[in-house]
Amino acid sequence: MGLKLHISLIISTIMILAALHCTDTAERGRSESFHASGFKILDSDDTRTVLKDSLNRTMTVVHGKSKKSEKEFFHSPAGKVISISSPSVPLIVALDETDSLKGVRLPAASWYLKEIKKRMNSGKIKLIGNGSHGYMNFEAIVALNPDLVFTNTEIENRWEVFLSERGIKTVAVLTHLERSLMGQFEWIRFISCFYGREKKASDLFTIKKDLYSKISSEVRSSPSKTKTLWCNIVQHRVSVPGGDSFIANAIADAGGDYVLKNFTSDLRGGYIPLDMELFYETGRSADVMIISATKSAIGNIDSLIRINPFIQNFISIKNKRVWCYRPCFWQSIHRPDEILKDITAMLHPELHQDHRLTFFEKL
Repeated sequence: MGLKLHISLIISTIMILAALHCTDTAERGRSESFHASGFKILDSDDTRTVLKDSLNRTMTVVHGKSKKSEKEFFHSPAGKVISISSPSVPLIVALDETDSLKGVRLPAASWYLKEIKKRMNSGKIKLIGNGSHGYMNFEAIVALNPDLVFTNTEIENRWEVFLSERGIKTVAVLTHLERSLMGQFEWIRFISCFYGREKKASDLFTIKKDLYSKISSEVRSSPSKTKTLWCNIVQHRVSVPGGDSFIANAIADAGGDYVLKNFTSDLRGGYIPLDMELFYETGRSADVMIISATKSAIGNIDSLIRINPFIQNFISIKNKRVWCYRPCFWQSIHRPDEILKDITAMLHPELHQDHRLTFFEKL
């Protein structure tokens, strides 16, 4: 009986280890994106994953203690990571891989993710920029000797070449070009490949997708659509998201009717300058106005009217249904369902009377 029990325990242990191994690798294999268009997972098995980033560059990630040690390969799990791409940071946090993050572009005061702010203040994460898109401390990046650097440039520029010449590999993560909130969040599946956390990423994506769909289904089919204007106003200049942007699609998912949905441009993910006359013609009938800036930059409704007197005739202004971003909005790519909930509450307050906004605030 003792021998049988011993053998039984060994078999059970082997089965448990095998099950754990299957769990870790269950999400590997060729995988199409559900919502994102900026990356591809071409092939994957227990030894390596082949990917394409936003610059259409093919890269191979070698998993675990592989014999393949060629320098051109990435190795998973990544131990030291720098993120010039700020949207990558909350996705790394969501994967519980914050320990790997050694450098970021924004100073501690600009972060609203508690884990990042704390690590920057303690010196565990170094500042490798000054918050602007143009300046990077290349000496600091080289000194940190990262396994990889997540970037956000749409072309392979001179500083990426500079890093490449010093053996530092870069990966382009252009979440802002995606056409939906879920498309932006799906980048967590791409980033997870550099950590061997594909299963965790897949589980998180499924949870968020289900929550997002549930919120949207409650309002999207409603015959009553809230006419919505989303814009950025700087002095006498106005720009708006295109009709195929993630913002336009989020408005539709929240049961809204984006008044500029037919206004498109080649500027993927960017804001499009709008003639003031057209802005007035299309924007004045909107029930809701959402401004892509924080209250510290805007002030209040009165200050908006002083700069642009003509908007005082907008329905949204008259009814005081004007909102703007809270600063944390730009660091919340990992919370698409909650962002949608906020937008739904602004567009349909009768359905969410007790909801407190997280990412937006009223002017």
